[in-house]
Amino acid sequence: RRRPPQRIILHLDLDCFYVQSERLLPSAHPFHVRWIQSLPYLPCAVAQYSPSAAARGEDWSDRTDDRVLHCPGRPLRDASRGRSGLIAVSYEARAAGVRRGMTAAQAIAACGGELVLVRVPVRFGKADLGTYRDASAAVMAELRAGVRDGAA
Repeated sequence: RRRPPQRIILHLDLDCFYVQSERLLPSAHPFHVRWIQSLPYLPCAVAQYSPSAAARGEDWSDRTDDRVLHCPGRPLRDASRGRSGLIAVSYEARAAGVRRGMTAAQAIAACGGELVLVRVPVRFGKADLGTYRDASAAVMAELRAGVRDGAA
């Protein structure tokens, strides 16, 4: 009698996925990388693109090299004063009381100004999730490789 193949059910909590994706971006974004990669233990959050914020004149340009809205020692950018909600919060920021859904201004205040705030990339006036899709594909490829190799 043949046994059916074993099934593996895996729950993978990628709670800080957007933050981790930002921390691992390649060096094509020099200012971004300097603040995110070289200081990985600073509180960090990712702000959602907001069409209404863009309509109010907050800075949501398509420039990929200027997505850091706030970081220690850098003046606040217009978009970091806005009402755009946070979609991802690092564990370091959570320890300071920052939660998803807070506004950027609330999060910066909660961290005493020591927050690195990055916005979702924008392309053609809309949120561009390509960065996160690529990171997701890499995570899934690693998981598939581990299952094939019997590491699960």
